[in-house]
Amino acid sequence: MIQEDEISAGITGFIDILGFGNKVLNSNTLEDINNVANEIKKVQEEFEYNDPERDAMDSDLPTKTVLAFSDCVVINIPLESESTVYTGTFDGYMFEFVRIALAQIRCIQQSIFLRGGIDSGWWYNTDHIVISQSLTQAYKVEGSADVPVIALSKDLYDKFENHPDKKEFYGDNSGVLESMFELYDSGDNTFHFINYLEIVLQNINWQTDAEQRKKFDAAETAEERDTIRNQGYQKNTEHCLEVHSSQIELAFKNAKSEKVKNKYRWLSTYHNKIAKQWSDNEDLICEI
Repeated sequence: MIQEDEISAGITGFIDILGFGNKVLNSNTLEDINNVANEIKKVQEEFEYNDPERDAMDSDLPTKTVLAFSDCVVINIPLESESTVYTGTFDGYMFEFVRIALAQIRCIQQSIFLRGGIDSGWWYNTDHIVISQSLTQAYKVEGSADVPVIALSKDLYDKFENHPDKKEFYGDNSGVLESMFELYDSGDNTFHFINYLEIVLQNINWQTDAEQRKKFDAAETAEERDTIRNQGYQKNTEHCLEVHSSQIELAFKNAKSEKVKNKYRWLSTYHNKIAKQWSDNEDLICEI
């Protein structure tokens, strides 16, 4: 019999690896199988990745589960820990969405595009058996997403919008959700999705290489250090946008149907909207 302490509450993501089902179906040799296995391991590793510095500060963060299957990955994040007793759960949720955004961009940089759904609810995973309210709901959300993004259920977004911690710590007009989630509206379909490119750029590192770090350490004034940092931010921002754009253009070129091409047309529009907010460099515009 299932015990109460075997069931956790949190958020679950069902992440589909686009085009991967066909790769699995067409894998008929040991080399083929190894290739698809290595690729899905990459995705699993990206979603399992934790920031060592942040985790050192938050050592009591709950452990996430990342399960890999033939053409998808399932992520479960229980958000009850010693720290949430004092800090609440809202920031914990937002931090995990930053991690998901970073995993998503790292996958895209390896030509792996994702479409997913996320919802909250209960989760049970014991003896190779997974039963989950949140997983069932996340699967439905993924199925309704029209484009290569990770969508939230309406109920989950509304929970964040009305979360008591959000009002207490950020105020009614903080804009915290607007920077984390983007609204998709095709006329026939509407949902919020993780605004992964914006999140990544907001969290980008200024350091570029060892030589730059030496110059920073040798700088004699705060102004010199600020200049080096700002140049590093700009360089890393433009590199991120350049790679993201080129991967969308490549995926569009390789798409086999007009329906799939339209998904990457939409993604290029999303890219260009963010790119124009972060840089005046026209070379970073996605052209398909």
